Amino acid sequence: MSIIPVGYAELAIHWQRSGDVDDYVNVWGLANEGPFTVDAIASKAALSLASIWTAGSMSSGMRLDRVVVKLAVEGDVPVTSEANIGIDGTFSEQLLPQNCAVLIHKLTARGGRRGRGRSYHPWLAEGGVDSVGIIGSGTRGGLTGKFNAWLADMNAKDIPLCLLHNQPKTGTLPAPDVIIGCICDAIIATQRRRLRK
Repeated sequence: MSIIPVGYAELAIHWQRSGDVDDYVNVWGLANEGPFTVDAIASKAALSLASIWTAGSMSSGMRLDRVVVKLAVEGDVPVTSEANIGIDGTFSEQLLPQNCAVLIHKLTARGGRRGRGRSYHPWLAEGGVDSVGIIGSGTRGGLTGKFNAWLADMNAKDIPLCLLHNQPKTGTLPAPDVIIGCICDAIIATQRRRLRK
């Protein structure tokens, strides 16, 4: 489990799919450069996401529901805030099954495994993937562009996305690394693919 140092926060993005009782959640770290209150961070993050993931850019049946922010504070448990977004997708397309996701690579300036992260974007249209699970170049480019546009907007709002780290077995906890780019993987991420490894 990643540790949230003071001055940083954890951002959980909640998506919902029609007919599914459970939310899909993406988790990202962010730096509080304001510094801002936890409520202000949640509001800024919600506005940023809403500017990128518009109704027309999301499949019908998908909903960008809300964000939950957990902010580390000095000498106390993290404080939490939630901000609703409530955007329902209107783009008509058949979605892939729930066990399919898009693997998003988080890139930082740090080398090695500790400098890389990942997130699973929870939905994709059937037309964006071929019969062997390769995501089309146009779909990949579009998603990569959306995530990098969101990255730039969060930077402009002084809450840049970053990679939080786990406590190492030896040594001290390294400072979180600012994410400098995102790349969409070429192969669809499925439960079957993960079990093969």
